Amino acid sequence: MISTKRLQFQLLDPDHFPKILAMYAEPETNKYIRPLRGKSKEEYLKFFRFKMQQNEQGLGYFWVVLKKDGSFLGTANFNHFNPFEVEHVGVHLARAFWSRGYGTEIVEALLQFAKSEGRNVVHALVQEGHDASLQMLNKAGMQFKEKRENAGDILHIYQKQWS
Repeated sequence: MISTKRLQFQLLDPDHFPKILAMYAEPETNKYIRPLRGKSKEEYLKFFRFKMQQNEQGLGYFWVVLKKDGSFLGTANFNHFNPFEVEHVGVHLARAFWSRGYGTEIVEALLQFAKSEGRNVVHALVQEGHDASLQMLNKAGMQFKEKRENAGDILHIYQKQWS
């Protein structure tokens, strides 16, 4: 499984659902993630089950905890984004863990995971206006590629490519 100096990744498990639901209920955490805004508990549970199915197909939706004490800090994903036909990485952190470098550490780990899985290019998608995430992607070594519209949002598309 994926591990960094400070963090441990685990594949999503139903036992994780309550804490993820609590994170999703934080007002600011879904501000820039349209597909996760305004859902019912049942819709979120259906989403989690779908992500667990994707895990079985070699992609990943991860629960991320601190190694030192097991505290849940958020989720990370390496998934396929159908509207643009790209594989992408993403991070969703609980508010208490913002601005501590965890997001960059997670993205770097996901990129290494993707590379070890034989990927030559990986993308990240960020809604326009989410400056903290744009900075995080730059720090993680990803390069801006383009802006594209999806479902009424302008998304900044970043990529990391290996030769």
